[in-house]
Amino acid sequence: MKRILVSLIPALLLPTCDMPVSPLEESLKYSGSNRGELEKVINHFSRSAADSLKRAAAIFLIENMPGHRSYSGIALEKYYQDLHAILHSPLPLEEKRARVEKINATHVPYIKLDEDIKIMTAGFLINNIEEAFALWENKPWAAHLTFDQFRDYL
Repeated sequence: MKRILVSLIPALLLPTCDMPVSPLEESLKYSGSNRGELEKVINHFSRSAADSLKRAAAIFLIENMPGHRSYSGIALEKYYQDLHAILHSPLPLEEKRARVEKINATHVPYIKLDEDIKIMTAGFLINNIEEAFALWENKPWAAHLTFDQFRDYL
């Protein structure tokens, strides 16, 4: 009876141990309400064995999205308009610098900063992966790259 009890204790405790979470699952959890979009990308490239490298690239991108951000919003559009007007004006360089600093102070605090993993759409990612693979496969300057090099740099 004692042997049975000793062998049952580890069996009962094993399910309570935390299993390590994969980087992909961590990223998907972090994506919040955008998880469905990211899963669509993985599912899209899981339909065919011929897309296995594209699926690997999609997983690599999703795993590495946390921490990457982009700017958006009406304030950003206004900032770019004002910046364009200043940079293409005939003003002297020092005056341009002063004006750029002024618009930085007035616009930048209102520019929205979005986390890529929380806003990236499936269509956008699928399109970009397809375009990147087309470049890799069809351009002589990229033909020598291994998949790991392509994935990391293209």
